[in-house]
Amino acid sequence: MFVSIGLLGSWGSLFAQTPHAFLSRGERNHYFSEAFIYQYTDLQGEYQFVWLCYNPDTREILYIPNDDMLKAVISYPNGDYVGYLIDENGEKQTIRQHVPEVAEAETSTQQGFHRLTAHPQDSIVRHREYQHDEAIISSAIDVRYLKSGEQETVYVTENFEVNTYQIYGFNRLEGDMRLPFVLDYIGILTKKQLVTDVKNNPYQTAKLNAHTATVYNFDTAGYP
Repeated sequence: MFVSIGLLGSWGSLFAQTPHAFLSRGERNHYFSEAFIYQYTDLQGEYQFVWLCYNPDTREILYIPNDDMLKAVISYPNGDYVGYLIDENGEKQTIRQHVPEVAEAETSTQQGFHRLTAHPQDSIVRHREYQHDEAIISSAIDVRYLKSGEQETVYVTENFEVNTYQIYGFNRLEGDMRLPFVLDYIGILTKKQLVTDVKNNPYQTAKLNAHTATVYNFDTAGYP
């Protein structure tokens, strides 16, 4: 399923910025040119969408929570996650958390806890929203958790130059800085393997709905 005009319209207020805003990319003006759009099912059984905006030059990833005070969370390549909020007094504040695995080298410390079986013949194809002739091909990997005996099938793609641990790291944060769905494969998959779909897991409803071009700025001026 692709992003509809209605979905794009719901983000209209984010894109309704003057051209001058895009020209003034200062040190505190963070610019994002791409977005990974994930679809998930909420507790009421309704489909919801999360946009993770991405800057391929700085490797920063931006998440905008559905929160009146927390305006944005930015993931930095060194494993820092900074939440930008405006408190009840109108003061700008920041919340800082760190996920060291994001920047560390991949390790095999969890190999005794799971077993992976690749099924490259089992694949799914989606298309990038802004260029429909460019396919996103994902291949299946069975993940068996040895202690619990549970198994799920994840579909992964390596089509993108992104450190996927930055995306998975959002689920290791505390409070409202976390994503509203579980997607954490740090230490299981490689940093190049982006999960696009999960099967045989009743607790996992997230899937990559689309990858699209976007134009979005977030100005951190005035935040401590």
